[in-house]
Amino acid sequence: MAYQVNEVVVYGSSGVFRVEDITVKKIGGQEMEYYVLKPIYEHGGSTIYVPIHNGRLAGKLRRPLSRREILELLDTLPEDAPAWIENQNERRDKYREILSTAAPCSMVRAVRALYRHRREQEARGKRLYIADERFLKEAERLIEDEFAVSLEIEPKEVRPFIEHRLQTA
Repeated sequence: MAYQVNEVVVYGSSGVFRVEDITVKKIGGQEMEYYVLKPIYEHGGSTIYVPIHNGRLAGKLRRPLSRREILELLDTLPEDAPAWIENQNERRDKYREILSTAAPCSMVRAVRALYRHRREQEARGKRLYIADERFLKEAERLIEDEFAVSLEIEPKEVRPFIEHRLQTA
């Protein structure tokens, strides 16, 4: 899939970027064409160069969900009950898989499961494991950034938007 300069894209688990330029760089005597990606948000990291003709790396690029797709995703959540993975190693592996694909539906479902589990843990006077907290923060950041771009709101407004949408669904 080809992207154009100024187009907004999601690059794997790195976040949301704008295609700043398409350039040719000579590396190791070979010229290659690259997408130059600039982060949309300050916390998004640094500029990333993605070789256009490298299927594995360019394959991590995708367009953000549209507003309609986000609303459809949220509207299907109330009937969708994600199962908690009891085994910590299996759960950690599943989190890695989810972050590597950065599929919004999988991330939202996992975050939802973690919110439920956190409430259950708090009721017992316990906390989430550190690995669960790390995944939760990373998934929240990715979801908030992508949804914010598509919904044309600030990332900090995404969680209240989602909560309101789920309450009215």
